[in-house]
Amino acid sequence: MLHIAFDWTSAAAVVKRKRRTRRDWTEVWAAKFHAGRQYLGLDHNYRVGGQPIVLILLTAEPSWEPLSTMPDEDYEREGFAWLYEHPAALPAKMTREDVSWAAFNRWRSSPECTWVVDFEVVEVYATVDPEGRLILPKPRPVFKRASRPPWVSK
Repeated sequence: MLHIAFDWTSAAAVVKRKRRTRRDWTEVWAAKFHAGRQYLGLDHNYRVGGQPIVLILLTAEPSWEPLSTMPDEDYEREGFAWLYEHPAALPAKMTREDVSWAAFNRWRSSPECTWVVDFEVVEVYATVDPEGRLILPKPRPVFKRASRPPWVSK
């Protein structure tokens, strides 16, 4: 199943305060995502040990948009407002200033374009503590398939 890694906004997705994300995808990759389909939301990419934290449903086709057209409501939709309220959810290298209204305005003053992906969280696999820190689910055990059934002698 295709996925989207939320990284430092993962906790906001788990508490359903993230409903939009912007991605620097290629056009070919963006074409794999469609409204009405479900995708896994990960805390980090699988390549670095990421785990599923939510199941999301895309509510619109991804669209290519300039950052300068972001409406004020995207401060909430992107999860920044919740992160500002819960600084313990931020990685150690970040501060509340990094998710402040001023930082949001600096981001949207950029001349870049990104893919805008709207979604709703339909299932949650992780939790968040009262301070806002993400608590990951226990990983499922991996069972290796035997090369031959155990009842077959060698």
